[in-house]
Amino acid sequence: MRTVSNYNGVKFRSHFRLSRSSVEILSSKIINRYEGNYILGQKRISFYRALLMTLWYLSNNETFRQLGDRFDVACGNACRTVHYLIDIICTVCDDFIIWPKGSNLINVANSFNTLRVNNFPNVIGTIDGCHI
Repeated sequence: MRTVSNYNGVKFRSHFRLSRSSVEILSSKIINRYEGNYILGQKRISFYRALLMTLWYLSNNETFRQLGDRFDVACGNACRTVHYLIDIICTVCDDFIIWPKGSNLINVANSFNTLRVNNFPNVIGTIDGCHI
């Protein structure tokens, strides 16, 4: 966690796919819904650690074993926490994912069509922007 706090804005965004301010906005929407998973014999995972762990999992191709090692939690606890946070995030997804409607739908599709000569027709949104 100390390493994460030392990341500059560009490095933070490259690892978590969100800016720090976006993470703060998401955090403010869901923090009241979080009750730290407590497993007998293991320490409670703080909300911020759980959120960063979940965002890391969603942004990178790592196993729960690697995730647990990176965030200093047991593998099983990492798995439970990530699934728990994803469920919480899904409850507020309509606040962040807004599909275009009506005439705006056509305008958005036309805007994507003008971005490239060889466009993919009828696109109304993109995710991330990396080509795999």
